[in-house]
Amino acid sequence: MKKRKILFLPADSLPLFTTRSHYLANEIGKYHFVYLLRWSDPRTKGWIKGKYSKLDSFFSFIKSLCSPVKIYKNSQFKFKIIYSPVMSNAFIGKLLGRLRARKIARKFNKRVIKFLVKKFSINTIFYADGFYYFPFIEKRGVKIFGDIQDDFDEPNEDIMKEEIKYFSKCFSKCKKIYVVTPFIAERFSSIYNLDFEWLPNGVDFEKYKNTPQKRIDKIKKSMNLENKYIISYIGSSSHLDWKFVQLLSYTLYEELPDAILLIIGSKSPFKSLKNIININFISPQDVHLYFLISDVGIFCPPNLNSKFIFHSLPLKIIHYSAAKKFVISFPIKWLEENLFPNIRILPPDTEKWVIELKNLKSQKWQKEWDKMWERYDWKNIIKAVLKEI
Repeated sequence: MKKRKILFLPADSLPLFTTRSHYLANEIGKYHFVYLLRWSDPRTKGWIKGKYSKLDSFFSFIKSLCSPVKIYKNSQFKFKIIYSPVMSNAFIGKLLGRLRARKIARKFNKRVIKFLVKKFSINTIFYADGFYYFPFIEKRGVKIFGDIQDDFDEPNEDIMKEEIKYFSKCFSKCKKIYVVTPFIAERFSSIYNLDFEWLPNGVDFEKYKNTPQKRIDKIKKSMNLENKYIISYIGSSSHLDWKFVQLLSYTLYEELPDAILLIIGSKSPFKSLKNIININFISPQDVHLYFLISDVGIFCPPNLNSKFIFHSLPLKIIHYSAAKKFVISFPIKWLEENLFPNIRILPPDTEKWVIELKNLKSQKWQKEWDKMWERYDWKNIIKAVLKEI
């Protein structure tokens, strides 16, 4: 197989490198030359501090716009990283309106992509942002792929018409357009009158299998979590219903005194709850360890009426399953359609959650469940993509 030079345009530029875009780029990078684009993302402050201000957004916008082009290699990843000027609409959207800001940003970013394609002799572009930030460019001999990691909630009708027209043009130029679930593939096919292919989220299952028990025990000991029942949430605060978590912690304190709620990657607004441990930011190479020290994972997003949430395929649930853990989740379509044996789907009722958490203390992972999760291992997912590249 001849190695291609691939410019990979991710859906975000957050610091953890643990999103679908980064996993996909890393897997492709094992077989081809991949250049992953990075820029200053104002949401980075939100990950580290728990929130970011208008001033943070402004400085991030300027920093991203004025960034010099530079490239470097990180030994953790199979791709090279390109820092480059990128215009986001996070700041100017409030000044100019969302649609106008997107058009201006896309026009600027199109020039950037053309420059990078020429400078690094790119022959394949992977639009893992689904063309949101970066519009399609036409260049002879360059293959175009699209990837959409989430569904969307429709904005007002005028914006929707404009965006469908823009995305339809971009999608029509792709050799393949990947989406995260079969349902989204069907939904988008009806909207854009094009074919979309299901490519599920995934994780590196080998990393979980090859982690020594000593490392897991060491983390537990360092956090004084030995002999504790560890119930964890690992991920963004925007996908966590903090009010529900607060009520759950109160109920657990009374009903399961050995239980600890471990919240990682999101800054808790609660400072005085005795059974919550909050770690705001951890190194990307250590993320899997916190899934492994958990007994049960939770997924309790704040807005189940959102298509973005209800139609999602949360990576964290695959991480927990790769670590052979149980998960309790609010209802989402992907889980309702698959009914995995290690997943419990419950409404936002803390009493029901605590009853199930008590039941799960005595239950164990069954070996036959491994096969059900094999399709979500990147080494299996990536085969379909490599055939097309």
